[in-house]
Amino acid sequence: MSRCNPLLCTPAQFYNLIGNRFRLKPNEFDPGLVSDVTHIGTGCAMRVTDLPYDAYVGEVAVTRSGDVVPSIGAHDQRLELTGVPTLTFSAQLQITSAGYFRYSFNLGVDWSASFPTNPTTINGVKIEFLGPFTVGEVLTISAVGPARAVATVYNIANPIGMQGTGAVIPSGQVSRAYRIAIVMSSNAGEFYYSVNGGAAVGPATGVTTIPGTGITLTFDPGAGPTYYSPGDYWILSTRGSWAFDVVPLVVLSRPEQTGLRLAFDGPSLVAGDSYTFSTTAPPDLLEMLISASAEMMAFLRARYRDQYLLGWDNSVTINTGRIMAETLYDRKGMNWKEDRQTYTKMAAEARKWGELVGRKRMHPEINAQPLPGVLAPRVILGQDPAQINEGPFGDGDLAVGWIRL
Repeated sequence: MSRCNPLLCTPAQFYNLIGNRFRLKPNEFDPGLVSDVTHIGTGCAMRVTDLPYDAYVGEVAVTRSGDVVPSIGAHDQRLELTGVPTLTFSAQLQITSAGYFRYSFNLGVDWSASFPTNPTTINGVKIEFLGPFTVGEVLTISAVGPARAVATVYNIANPIGMQGTGAVIPSGQVSRAYRIAIVMSSNAGEFYYSVNGGAAVGPATGVTTIPGTGITLTFDPGAGPTYYSPGDYWILSTRGSWAFDVVPLVVLSRPEQTGLRLAFDGPSLVAGDSYTFSTTAPPDLLEMLISASAEMMAFLRARYRDQYLLGWDNSVTINTGRIMAETLYDRKGMNWKEDRQTYTKMAAEARKWGELVGRKRMHPEINAQPLPGVLAPRVILGQDPAQINEGPFGDGDLAVGWIRL
């Protein structure tokens, strides 16, 4: 297994595409870890709770100030106010004539038309006029509505067998789904990237904003002494940012389950505040998927020699997950004969599919490209890549156990 291999099926994909069949729960595996939340601003704290399905980088940006629990402010007792405010506001109500009123949100600079003093709803607050009132009289009401925020979650598939301490950190709000493949070049600090399985772009260096996406890539070298290696390969994916009204507990499930919830301690959030966090994948689930990906890659490399897989369709992901299903079933201790046979057959069919793809008998949508300045990927069969002396990768320098693809 080469560290140049991509993870063809991530834990998150397994949960959302295949896992329902197993009725999986994160507490059935060694748990992934959740980092502390970094909060910039003056509003209330946010915590990330529960167990993550995968490795994520998340960011939450507060776009509208408000409270975790909306409330109606003190008011004249001749008014009865009920309901749940949808916005934070202060308004003046002026009695214009017997049985009529108008309102203003800017201290009387601008007024609405006059309305009957029947029950009226303004921004979620129902107003009942109990009276008595005097023509020309002005009454003030106020309410604090929910804060509003935008969440962006990136799923990160790290390089398999990575030797260094470097990391790629994505950031930025996005309006649609993206999947980005990143491969480190043989030249220090340079990398190539592909967006949604498209043509490779590069070499690029440093902090990079990907045109037209809103995504910025920042490279964190870590503690060293080795930071990155040629061929280190990341897959970043996001389903797009989504806006929500803040409540005490927000489930991060749009558009797919993450296993996480955001807990806001309240009472108030402030526009412009930001919160960031990261998680790691359940290690034993990740280990099984790395093994299944390596097995599938052994089939695919027969067809895509000296190329990097920059994009693939769900048939590749699902069949990789099916190969892993056998091991998963054994790990969970489910040894009923009927079920074991079902998943053994499923894995065998997935391996046969991979073999047919390698022989060009099946044709999934795969974008595979050679990358100038990047060492060609290779497969190690039956050996730990950490135990292989890689050398400069010339044809005459392949270590024992490497095969030229």
